[in-house]
Formats: sequence, structure tokens, C-alpha cells
Amino acid sequence: FFSSSASQMPALSQVDTYGFVDATSGGIPLVVAVAACHQGQSKRGVDHSWQALLSDSCMTQAMFVDFRDTRKFKDPVKGSVLLSRNLEVAAEVAHNEHGRDAAVLTLGGDHTISIGTVLATRKRNPDTRVVWIDAHADINTPCSSLSGNCHGMPMAHLCGFVGDFPMVHPLQPHEIVYIGLRSIDAVEQVRLDTLKARGACIYLASDVHARGIHSILQEVSVAWGPRGCDGRFAFPIHVSLDVDSMDPEYTPATGTPVPGGLTPEHVRAVLKWCNAAAGHGICHLDICELNCYLSTALGAAKSVHNTSRVLDAWITSHPLVASARGDGCSFESARPTEGGRQSPEGSASSAGPTDEDSESRRESIDSVWGHMDTLSSYQI
Repeated sequence: FFSSSASQMPALSQVDTYGFVDATSGGIPLVVAVAACHQGQSKRGVDHSWQALLSDSCMTQAMFVDFRDTRKFKDPVKGSVLLSRNLEVAAEVAHNEHGRDAAVLTLGGDHTISIGTVLATRKRNPDTRVVWIDAHADINTPCSSLSGNCHGMPMAHLCGFVGDFPMVHPLQPHEIVYIGLRSIDAVEQVRLDTLKARGACIYLASDVHARGIHSILQEVSVAWGPRGCDGRFAFPIHVSLDVDSMDPEYTPATGTPVPGGLTPEHVRAVLKWCNAAAGHGICHLDICELNCYLSTALGAAKSVHNTSRVLDAWITSHPLVASARGDGCSFESARPTEGGRQSPEGSASSAGPTDEDSESRRESIDSVWGHMDTLSSYQI
């Protein structure tokens, strides 16, 4: 069940054996979870596209939580709770190995998985705050949802709006930041207004375009209170990223694309800020709703490219992960753009897998395309 030493293995009763934890001794304080959930929505493919993101060599030094058996998500909410239990065990093993809490990277899967990931990180650190980057608020309940799809309900579960869900530490309004919203149901708008009145920070994609992402992050810094002498908040941060937060120009391969979205540089800026501000250097990340089945081959390539660049911004700026990599592998742009200038954060220069890439990026992208061989044929 575990490939860690016997002295570090929690009792099997602590985790449902439907899951699998693969620990590498002497690795880095990173837990990578693969959560192949598609049952939170109706479009096939979202449970496979994580493969295209596993090209960074630093991940081979991490501990893996293997949740690829989609039978676990027959009921997607219950499956997310099983995922949570496995993440808890992996976090404990990682803590025993490294003497500190690990960062958790979860690759979905539809957005239902964030019920389980946030449940796990909040159980370990109840003061963990959440940055939800999404075109949608995902705060419908089973009673208010027009579609009945669970991937539109994770925040409702996490905030305690679903009465029979066992959320031990429900999110409080002041612990929530939304960025990128632009498709909101009427019932969701009422709930968002209530959350905002009670201290939540809620930003539409249009706010980001009008004010700039750095202005918004500065406002969040003020709202979340003073930092310590190390420049960090006292609490960890959990980022849940739906790739539809980005404009379809950049990530067309997703189930519910909405025009007017963020650029990859906006998202990269948010992730770098979270890594710099998170208490004890602990910043977790979920990446959800990438679905290469739902676009042309070019659209899938473009979506993987831009999502990979976003992921790399998190890896290379993470104080726990980046310091232990030592492999020099990066998706970061190393070559100046036309005119000899680097693209500024927030610019729209990342529309496709062309230009701007270093040789290490080109080597990594070959690995990405290799993973994509396992996916079904794209629409032409």
C-alpha cells in the first residue's frame, strides 16, 4: 500500500483502501494527487487530461496519491471525501519524512475534487484560506442547481451550505477570495453578495481587466491583514484553479468556456503572490477541468501549453518545491519577445505554444505531447 518505510506507515484503517499512496523516500515535500473524477459533470475526457501536465521531472521526487480508478467517484462527492482521507495520510507520511507539512498539488478531474482537497488541507490546518480562480462561483447546492452537476457545487459544500455534508471546518467568508468570475446564476449571486458583505473578496474577470491583477492582489493583502516579519501571513493558502478562468483564446479545451476571461499571466501572477504570502511557505494547488477531448488538436495543444505555464509558475516560485528541484527544468520563458523585452505579468502574450520558449521548455513540451498519445483522438 505504501512504498515508504514501515515506521512511517499509518495504520491502513486510517485511509480507505480504494486509494493508493506511493511515497518516495528522500524526495521533496510535495504530494501530487491524480484525481480522475468526471462524474461531477457530463462530458467525457476531463478525467484523462491530467496526463499532459505530468512532464516536470521534479514530480518524480514527490509522493503520489493515485486516484485514477473512476469507480471511486461513482458518487463524486463521496469520492472526493475518499480522496481527502488519502491526502490526509499522504500529508502525515510526508510530514514524518521531511519534518514539515508538504505542499499538495492535485490534478483533476472536474472541480468536484476540490471538495476533498480543501477538506483535507483544512483538517490539517483549519486556518487555511482559499483562493478560487474560476469563471463560475461553484456555489450552487443540490436544491438550487439548474444542471444538477456536482462540479458546480464544491464551494457550497466547503462553506457549509449543504446540510448533510461533513465539513468539520467550514470556510468563513473572510477566508475566501474569488478571482475571474463572469458566469453566475441568480441564486449564486445572492450567496456571493452575502459572502462579500461578510468579508469575502470577490473579483470578476472584468475587475481584473479594468484594474490590473496586482492592484487586486494588493487589496487582498490589506483585507487579509498584517504579515509577519518574514513577509508571510500566519495561515496557509489553498488555490483551486479551474482552467475555464482563462479566456477561451488560451484554454479552449474545457467543458464550460466563457469569453472575457483571464490571461495565463494573470493566473501566474496570482500563484506567485500566493507562494510568496502563504504562511510557513505552504501553498496548495488544484488544477481542474482541462479536457483535451473538447477541442481541436491545436486547441488542445494551446490549452496544455498555457496550463503548463501556469503550473510552472507555481512550481518555480514555491519555496518548498522549487528549492528542492535542482534539475533546472522550467516552462518559464527565457527568450525576450520582439523588441528585446520580456512580456510583463498580465499581458496576453501566451496564446499558443509558439515563441518565447527556452530549450528546456522545448524538451519539456516533447514530454507533454508524449503523454497526450494516451488520449483519444481530438476533433479535427
